[in-house]
Amino acid sequence: MASSSVACMAFNKDYTSIAFGVGKQVWIYDNGGESESLLTLPRKSWVKKHVLDAHDLEVSGIDWDDNSDKIVTCSHDRNAFVWTKQKNGEWKQGLVILRITRAALSCKWSPSGNKFAVTSGAKRVPICRFEESENWWIPEIISKHKSSVVAVDWHPNNQIIATGSTDFKCRVISAYLKKVDGKSKAASPFESGKFGEVLAEFECKGWVLDVQFSPKGDKLCFVGHDSSVTVVDCASCDARTSKTGILPFSAILFVDETNMIGAGHNFMPYAITDDGEAVVLGKSLDKGKVKKAAKEQTASQKAMNKFKNQDKLGQENKVESLKSKHQAPITCMRHCGTHFCTAGEDGRVVIWPAQ
Repeated sequence: MASSSVACMAFNKDYTSIAFGVGKQVWIYDNGGESESLLTLPRKSWVKKHVLDAHDLEVSGIDWDDNSDKIVTCSHDRNAFVWTKQKNGEWKQGLVILRITRAALSCKWSPSGNKFAVTSGAKRVPICRFEESENWWIPEIISKHKSSVVAVDWHPNNQIIATGSTDFKCRVISAYLKKVDGKSKAASPFESGKFGEVLAEFECKGWVLDVQFSPKGDKLCFVGHDSSVTVVDCASCDARTSKTGILPFSAILFVDETNMIGAGHNFMPYAITDDGEAVVLGKSLDKGKVKKAAKEQTASQKAMNKFKNQDKLGQENKVESLKSKHQAPITCMRHCGTHFCTAGEDGRVVIWPAQ
């Protein structure tokens, strides 16, 4: 869909629209209301409907709230915006105060949609809530990291986040806000704490590039730049780590409580299984491109082709494409119903079957 790198993306609630960051802009595509057959939907069915152009530098994070149908975006320009769709179909930006001094790197709505988290290169994670009297989003700051925070995910209870940082740690932190969540704290497998308290901390031998809780919130998975995949049982905090032996994943996605999908610098998604005893890397889900069988050549034809190839030395030759559907590292993954979607530095957005 895009001609340049796609840094981030998000679907709306019924998967009929997708927003993704291309450079300084956010492009929103619509497929005409088809949500049941994304895998077989023709490319021409996706039509660019809107371009959100408010950021001054690369858009690094996008998330689409299922509850309010609002979009939050963040950028290397240290800003974030909350976009609301108007009655005329256009999108209007709302002001967000982040109070960070370095680039914003990712963002994620809470499950209830009443607050969102933004990670940054300033070692800070603003948890933003809406201040109705001022008509803007204001932050409560989490400052427990020693380096850039590159990934965040919310526990299903709406009051806990997991973060991935370049200080080689994955942290589980309380994001409970009394003004938003009320007086009572939700049930949690982690010991409850006040806002900003680190409830658990897990080591990695490299940068933690992505984190995600399982659908029920019983497990936490994070991937490291050391080509590792770690799954944590939230109740016991027992961690199981597996070295994949391939290039590192930059995105992780739970299919259910046992199965996951990892993707990143290998240009293709891989199946991952956690059976409670070990984390096992499965096969690639990319079947590759089918090459046409080459015609058999006679000895004289082979010799002639050899001389032709020598004549072409020094001339610009067409670069042969890879067998994988993506031709560059995958930057992000998202669920889209019974399927999942990947986007990469090659500008390609690919929809896959989850099984």
